[in-house]
Amino acid sequence: MTPALEYYLRSGLPKQKFQFPCSLYLDHIKNNNDKIIITINWHRFSGKYLIKKWDLNKFNSPLPPFTEISLEGSCLFDHHSIILPQYQTIEYQETPYRRGVRQRNDLPMSRFQENEYSKTVENYFNSNRHKKYKQDWLWNAFLYYFGINLPYEMLRYSTYTQQELFTIGKNKTISNNWDLWKKMYCYETEIATELIYQAQYDVKLRKELDYYLKQEEYKRLAFGYPFCCEF
Repeated sequence: MTPALEYYLRSGLPKQKFQFPCSLYLDHIKNNNDKIIITINWHRFSGKYLIKKWDLNKFNSPLPPFTEISLEGSCLFDHHSIILPQYQTIEYQETPYRRGVRQRNDLPMSRFQENEYSKTVENYFNSNRHKKYKQDWLWNAFLYYFGINLPYEMLRYSTYTQQELFTIGKNKTISNNWDLWKKMYCYETEIATELIYQAQYDVKLRKELDYYLKQEEYKRLAFGYPFCCEF
């Protein structure tokens, strides 16, 4: 994370630009196949926020089962229905700014540089790179959830788009299910939800690790167990 991005997160400004609906993708810290999606939406009539936790470990075609809860806006950033133990957000994918090649007659900034700068600033908090990363994450979760096995060569060398065309072209049901997944779990927002919640999850993870290490140290001192840090 760049210093500028970290400063922006610590300022708390991203929380003020929270957009709904949005989705948060989570991986278990020990099992990468254990995934959860949290969707957050504003309920206009009640004035509260509807939180749905979709469990991708339990099969229920065409969508995973979910639990839901309504929250006040003041609880959005620390409630246990969103900040889940033993899980972490997928890492935000930044897009670095390419300065380009400066020329004397283009100072202080060339037309190419101005274009690159504008695109980077516009998408700085939800970069195209991160959007693609989320799409790939959801696609791989979809394949695993429905037990769809692609040829090794396609998994190894093809792009997400090629895999999608190859898979959905063979089965109308798979195509419909994938369209439904994208509709339910993919939202366009100014700031990536993972970026907003990354700080909260980092603090939670450090607390969990500290607790685990203290427990291991207690076992070692009390019972003479060898210390083994496998968190």
